[in-house]
Amino acid sequence: MSDLLLAYGALFGMAMLPVFIGSKRSVAQTFEQTMSTKDAVMFPVIASGMLFGLYLLFKFLGKEYVNYLLSLYFLALGTYAVWGTFTPFIAPIFPQPMRAKRFAFSTNFWPLKLVLEPTSTQLSFVDVFTLLASGIVAATYFLGRHWILNNVLGLSFSIEGIALLSLGNFKIASLLVVGLVFYDIFW
Repeated sequence: MSDLLLAYGALFGMAMLPVFIGSKRSVAQTFEQTMSTKDAVMFPVIASGMLFGLYLLFKFLGKEYVNYLLSLYFLALGTYAVWGTFTPFIAPIFPQPMRAKRFAFSTNFWPLKLVLEPTSTQLSFVDVFTLLASGIVAATYFLGRHWILNNVLGLSFSIEGIALLSLGNFKIASLLVVGLVFYDIFW
């Protein structure tokens, strides 16, 4: 009985925790742009197009290549998600001088020019440390596919997705939910 309660408690916690943390972060930040009604309606349509494109990739490229490409894609996204999720929790551990010192980083060099628009940013020591640790977590999952790391990545994706999504009002949220329910049913 206690094992069952532990399993249900963990399941409930992993369902509620990302919603709570992501919502708190979303409310705490200001967005320059919120999702419009047109965006909410087009979201399931674009997702359907992506799903069809994925079907075509599996059909014409082969399962091994598509799985490898998706794994690399999720390796990069997982690193970013874990980084964004855990930096606010880890930052208070470091002393103030390490949080304040900034390192300049630019994407204006050859390999990144191919895929990114040239930009520059500044990262603190905490950001660099957390980014490296997040990369290790994502790479370890990529190599071993351990279920705990899968949960860490899933929770990070959920928290960051909720935190970065600004719906604007209840009507847009309702349209998005209804559209995604139909998307889920028919695909």
